[in-house]
Amino acid sequence: VDHALAAWIACLHVPTVDSVMRAVTFFGSSVWTAAALALIGLWACRRNGVPAALVVAGAFLVGLGIEIALRFLIPHWRPDTTTVPTTIDLMTRFHLAGFPSGHGFRSAFVFGYLARRWHGVHRHWGARAALCSFLLIGLVGISRVYLGRHWPSDVLGSWLVALIALNLVR
Repeated sequence: VDHALAAWIACLHVPTVDSVMRAVTFFGSSVWTAAALALIGLWACRRNGVPAALVVAGAFLVGLGIEIALRFLIPHWRPDTTTVPTTIDLMTRFHLAGFPSGHGFRSAFVFGYLARRWHGVHRHWGARAALCSFLLIGLVGISRVYLGRHWPSDVLGSWLVALIALNLVR
């Protein structure tokens, strides 16, 4: 299924869409996530105090730990890996491993958290905000497959890791 879906998505390559997908994938980057988590932490502190911000940070770190562990345990290489490495250092192995997608996890955690909080705080706008959040999560996941950086199963796996981490935040 991974290969068939990735091949179908590869047929959709158009220069304009390439640019859009490279822009969309930013919303799963480490830089974006660090900035978003800093703002979420400030928001959580302001609304519910320091312990709430620590719970969010802790849940993210648990999810990040699961992502790192899975990358080392499951030899599921990225689609753009040309040769399967035999002996490599840990950093190279981490970057060549594709399961789960880091961009997918980070975007699903940040936007999933925001969707939950917006829905709980602003009932009127909550459904719209949640829809936008889920749309962005989906677009980041699709962008990773479209750009040839991950298999669809990598993205699905990252969303499951994010769900586990988000369930630690109440």
